[in-house]
Amino acid sequence: MPVFTRKSAILKVVTPTPDEMAVSLNGVSHWYDGPSGRTQTLSHVDIEIKAGEFFTVLGPSGCGKTTLLNIVGGFIKARTGSVSVFGEPVSSPGPDRGVIFQSYALFRWLSVLKNVEFALHGRKLSKAERRDAAFQYLDLVGLKDFQHHYPYQLSGGMKQRVAIARALAADPKVLLMDEPLAALDAQMREVLQEELLGIWERTRKTILFITHSVDEAIFLSTRICVMSASPGRTKAFLSNELPQPRADYRARATVAFQENKERILELIRGDVHPSKMRGPRP
Repeated sequence: MPVFTRKSAILKVVTPTPDEMAVSLNGVSHWYDGPSGRTQTLSHVDIEIKAGEFFTVLGPSGCGKTTLLNIVGGFIKARTGSVSVFGEPVSSPGPDRGVIFQSYALFRWLSVLKNVEFALHGRKLSKAERRDAAFQYLDLVGLKDFQHHYPYQLSGGMKQRVAIARALAADPKVLLMDEPLAALDAQMREVLQEELLGIWERTRKTILFITHSVDEAIFLSTRICVMSASPGRTKAFLSNELPQPRADYRARATVAFQENKERILELIRGDVHPSKMRGPRP
């Protein structure tokens, strides 16, 4: 993962310890009580994510994907079960977890560079070191030439790249991403997927990624957790055997990609269309 020292603000990559557990959820359940009664969102979820994985949670709307991410982030508490990040119990938000949402959440009155610098104020870095570090993260996401621009001057894809740079600059142990590319048009979404995968290949940051998109899950992930419909349960864990590096649009056209897609669609289609029985394959 990227680290900085007092002597240097240069971005470095630290290889994760093999089989080190980054995130553990054991028997996690959650529900909401309202005027119409209790709504169960998660039921006895068990997930383990290794350090350095790009782990994606995929499932239909209402299966509790975002609730699961918010529990790992410490924004809400599990009703039952336990959650830990690198062995430490999660009870509240913390600097060991960075979060990127669908909305960009940038400070509109700060420049692109200052938005990224904001994540570094908690570090023991000089002003010059903060500036240099922020510039390196902007370079990592391809925005070094836009450091003096303001958010209103950027496209949606560029804003999300600034948000990614800011989250990485804080150097969390785990990056939590809740459908961060969902608001983009199809072409820009694919471009950002390639850039995000390239960043992960360079940094090996542990990522927990939420998505509805089967193609996105296959393209990005090292492992995929398929969730069942509400209440959310883990339905299957799939190891993604597509070769690395794969930050190339041509990976989507391979036979292996299409076979993975068919396998996942067979798992989730019954939850998306529960009234339809699967007929014979053509």
